[in-house]
Amino acid sequence: MQDFNLWYILLSIFTTCYAYQSWQGGHAFRSSAANPHEAKMANILGNWRLYARGLMFTLLAICAYTYLHHADFAAGAQTVNDHLRAIENPQLQKQLRVPLALTHLLPTGVRGVLAAVLLFAMLAVDGSYLHSWGSIFIQDVVLPLRRRPLAPDRHLRWLRAAIAGVAGFAFIFSLLFRQTDYILMFFAVTGAIFSGAGAAIIGGLYWKKGTAPAAWASLITGSTLAVAGLVVRARCPAFPVNGVWMQFIAQVSALTVYVTVSRLTCRRDFDMDRLLHRGAYALPGDTAAVVRTRITWGRLAGFDREFTRGDRWISGGLFGWSLFWFLVFVVVSFWNLARPWPVAWWSRYWHVVGVLVPLAVGVLTTVWFTWGGLRDLRRLFAALRTLRRDAQDDGRVGEPAPDKPPAAAVGGPPGRET
Repeated sequence: MQDFNLWYILLSIFTTCYAYQSWQGGHAFRSSAANPHEAKMANILGNWRLYARGLMFTLLAICAYTYLHHADFAAGAQTVNDHLRAIENPQLQKQLRVPLALTHLLPTGVRGVLAAVLLFAMLAVDGSYLHSWGSIFIQDVVLPLRRRPLAPDRHLRWLRAAIAGVAGFAFIFSLLFRQTDYILMFFAVTGAIFSGAGAAIIGGLYWKKGTAPAAWASLITGSTLAVAGLVVRARCPAFPVNGVWMQFIAQVSALTVYVTVSRLTCRRDFDMDRLLHRGAYALPGDTAAVVRTRITWGRLAGFDREFTRGDRWISGGLFGWSLFWFLVFVVVSFWNLARPWPVAWWSRYWHVVGVLVPLAVGVLTTVWFTWGGLRDLRRLFAALRTLRRDAQDDGRVGEPAPDKPPAAAVGGPPGRET
């Protein structure tokens, strides 16, 4: 509870809002949808699948805890504790407690299945991260600085070289870095390397004074502070500032730098309608580009004119579900600050919230996503057989649109100073 306390929850909520859609590991997935609406719906549906994954983690932890503390498993727990006492580093003892307990608890076949699941998960994550970081480096750093397009074959070679470079860095880093912190704290401080992305996204899409120098300055500030925090935590495990606070410091610093540099470098306000294809700059037939100022429950839930009835039920259901559990969080938190619950109450609460509810949602989404995923996979391969590829579409942002509203449709999105 020293690290995973109420502040951990509050700072995590801040990060969820500030860094929304900025996590670089998901870059490739967000860039691969058939259209913007499908990308939005994929992100909404992705939230439902987290329940099944969270249930697995919860049950594994409960099983390990029971194995180590219940009298029926005293002999096995003694063996696990003997192995743990042989480890000198106390932090590593904490990290290996659950894996060692599961090693002795699970039978051979089940243990192999779990290892296979974790191996497949590692391959999926590593593959997506290599692709994301390599393509981000080429598309968002190298090409904007180069200012000239690449031939398709040369562009592909650069992307492959960048991906191989990310793999080489990861290999060398893993040889030199020693993981001694809680894994969630490690995730927080390493994720903070992209702290400036939140400021760039929010400022670039919602503030007419945002500039490119501000975006670069915020990214450099956030990454520098995150790397410094990573080094300090690795060299000084007793350092009083944990990973989630370091992440928060990097995010606030990056946001402050973005606002400050934008104020200093902005020469004239940017036309947001031009950036977002709204108003006079809306493309012909684009009904979603109409600027609406009235606040409704549908707008709060993210509805637009492209949402079908099914989309509205899915998105609205998630919005209501999230709002309900947020209210539960607020009520239970203040209740416990005023009068802490007994352990028996917490046990029943988490039995429902941490096991029964995720189990019900997990069963539903497993059937739903398996059927829908197979259906959409067939549609994908059918579309790829007839797809007309444009070698000129290399992922770069187009040239700025003219200062006056276009008289006819203009292909591709406009660029921006930021």
